Amino acid sequence: MYLSDAHFLCRKCHGLAYESQREKIYDRMLNKCQKIRIKLGGSPSTFDAFPAKPKRMHYKTYNKLRFAALRREEAMFGAIAKSLNL
Repeated sequence: MYLSDAHFLCRKCHGLAYESQREKIYDRMLNKCQKIRIKLGGSPSTFDAFPAKPKRMHYKTYNKLRFAALRREEAMFGAIAKSLNL
């Protein structure tokens, strides 16, 4: 709820969007990749090597996160190339 002219209105009534809805697709993908890399104990940079599996993490969980991050990185670079008309 947001206050406007002494009236409380919802986000939709004000025409507001969430921050993620205003981001470019490649920025959103980059943020998701960085979160996964940090969760695995690595650097958020997509140019660094992918972090190794942390101790006590199941390989199934690690592979799921790794695949998700790599898929998003690929989508991010594709979106960047598309925006640059490459």
